[in-house]
Amino acid sequence: MNHSAGSGVSVNVANTLHRIAPGTIRSDLISAGFEFVAESDFLRNQGDDRNTPMSDPSVRGETDTVAMKFRKPAS
Repeated sequence: MNHSAGSGVSVNVANTLHRIAPGTIRSDLISAGFEFVAESDFLRNQGDDRNTPMSDPSVRGETDTVAMKFRKPAS
């Protein structure tokens, strides 16, 4: 699970907003050899602007959060 940044946002925002774009998570883990299994929207919040640091009290507990499942392939 990670707090979502907007699509296509540079990974550099992870250092300031403590968020990451879901596409970056997926592509990085697939590039590292993991297999994507599933994604769930149970923690998604479309009302989150994704530009506020996740630690900001105004969004605490209300951020758009992505949950993905990956597995390491059998060798």
